Amino acid sequence: TKAFDLAQRFMAIFDDEEVFPDNQLDLMAHLKTAKRTPNLSPDRYVFLAQVGTFSLEFGYLSDILNDPIYKNRACAIIEKMKEMK
Repeated sequence: TKAFDLAQRFMAIFDDEEVFPDNQLDLMAHLKTAKRTPNLSPDRYVFLAQVGTFSLEFGYLSDILNDPIYKNRACAIIEKMKEMK
């Protein structure tokens, strides 16, 4: 139950139109009020440690929750980075 709750809170940092997650999320906010941090800069920053963490943690969440959505999100980030120079 706690793993599912945390996974749902983390999903709030993703936008369906953007592969990369935002870098901040208030995990203490109620799920319905959790907000994405607005991207105020013209350039997006991608932290490699964040990508690595998502791939491991979201892959594990998919395994224990038996739901591929989290692993798919992590894989989409990695695939997008492969396209980058």
